[in-house]
Amino acid sequence: MEQGLNWKFFVIVFAVILAIYALYPVSENLHLGLDLQGGIYLVYEIDSTKLPADMSESDAARRALEIIRNRIDEFGVREPEIQLTGRNRIIVALPGIQDPQCAKNVIGQTAQLEFRVVGEELTREDVEFGLAPRYEILPYRNENQGEEIVEKEAILTGRHLETARVEFRGQGPSVSLRFDDNGADLFGQLTSENVDRRIAIVMDGKVISAPRVNEPIMGGEAQITGQFSDNEARDLALMLRAGALPAPLQEIEQRSIGPSLGEDSIKGGLYAAVIALVGVAVFVAGYYLFAGLIAVVTLALCLLFLMAGLAGFGATLTLPGIAGIILTIGMAVDANIIVFERIKEELAEGKPVRTAINDGFDNAFSAIVDAQVTTILTAIALYWFGTGPVRGFAVTLILGIISSLFTALFIGKFLFAVCTLRREVNTLHIGWKRIGRE
Repeated sequence: MEQGLNWKFFVIVFAVILAIYALYPVSENLHLGLDLQGGIYLVYEIDSTKLPADMSESDAARRALEIIRNRIDEFGVREPEIQLTGRNRIIVALPGIQDPQCAKNVIGQTAQLEFRVVGEELTREDVEFGLAPRYEILPYRNENQGEEIVEKEAILTGRHLETARVEFRGQGPSVSLRFDDNGADLFGQLTSENVDRRIAIVMDGKVISAPRVNEPIMGGEAQITGQFSDNEARDLALMLRAGALPAPLQEIEQRSIGPSLGEDSIKGGLYAAVIALVGVAVFVAGYYLFAGLIAVVTLALCLLFLMAGLAGFGATLTLPGIAGIILTIGMAVDANIIVFERIKEELAEGKPVRTAINDGFDNAFSAIVDAQVTTILTAIALYWFGTGPVRGFAVTLILGIISSLFTALFIGKFLFAVCTLRREVNTLHIGWKRIGRE
């Protein structure tokens, strides 16, 4: 093999090995979207009647969108679709979720954390008959624990929370909190002024626990215990880290997409891709003969690199993404056809085969790259401004274009060079007649 071909051979082999490594096993590394593997589709509406006085409905919607996205990111869902529709509605699509209720609990809870002093000396009658206007009765999160009489005004809220994490000490899991500097000062003041009294830890209007303060707690750290299960403690810490929603969310719609629909979509999309691949391969090989066989090889490698790219970047394959794969097949073949026609033109001028191949690739390069670059720019715009399925199509298209450029121009030229290396070739099968100098 000529010196110039050695490094190309190793580049191609390395790329193929890397692609196989990124893709295998396919079931674990290639992630499917909501339309292919099923999941849940939720629509929420912000309760604008409970917004803070200093927050507008547009600002509340954007804040809620950010918090929901943070919660779902920590929840571990791949490629969720989260978008704002209208003034105050949020669409959440979660692929692959097996426990919808758990996801809804994480998304829908306001997670407004408050620390309130317990009125231990008061009775229910004092509150109900207006004798203690500064207090109210709140139930426990666990209904079996009853209720507490607490001050209406919270001295410290989750707004000053810096982080929350789950810890396992003694009797089950607990949630450890760390406040920012202002929160640490407020918590120190709260515990200093209420030694030997109980402080209720309240979230979304329900008491989680109400421990007694034995001494002032400085340093800005606290702990929430409340007979949690492991999952409950994890979800609570997750929501506290992500922040509180500006107002409660009302669930407007829920749809579950079953795996059977996903299987049907996968089969239909794969059938379409296989039919397109086989049809294009038969046409190219039948029309261009030897050159067509090279095109079929580069086309197969193009699809390998495309799927490996999806797996390697952690992208999600959706039904529109399969459409992007089918479009990539056509674009990859189009690049090969441009090259073949340029080679035919060079051969028709009487150039030697190897010279015609090199000049054909060189002359086709600018036309192919210009066309593909403009398509990539369009795909980038689709990804930047689009959501959900549109972005899935754009990602597949971008990776497909890059793969087709590499396989058609680099690998294709390498294969032509290898096939004409060992002997002196005077004619070339590009079409139904041999072209070249006899």
